[in-house]
Amino acid sequence: MASRAFKLESLDVYRKAINVCTRMYHHAGVDDERELPSKIRSLALEIVMNLASGLGFWDKMQKEHHFAAAKRAIMSVMPLIDMLWEGRSDDSVHQHIEEELQELGAMVNKLYIQAKKRRHEDGENG
Repeated sequence: MASRAFKLESLDVYRKAINVCTRMYHHAGVDDERELPSKIRSLALEIVMNLASGLGFWDKMQKEHHFAAAKRAIMSVMPLIDMLWEGRSDDSVHQHIEEELQELGAMVNKLYIQAKKRRHEDGENG
């Protein structure tokens, strides 16, 4: 039963990541080549790719590594979004994306803690 709940939660977190990161990517400006929008787009991809990688690995250490990387990317992108949206009139979009990133961060953190706990329960070192 526990592994099934893990899979259902994983599906929810992946869908949320795709949703918020796609909007974040587009609102950063798809064709904007400046460094800040480019970095935000890069981190949006990093969040989704690390989450997908973590969900795809059976190896618990690999899961833990990728979930930690997704968590770091979420924490890294938040101040960049604040910088990019500073002074823009579409503050509600910014606020909504920021709230969703907070929720996504909490969800990814749960996956990270689960992966770490399972690795230690199985006696895997690393």
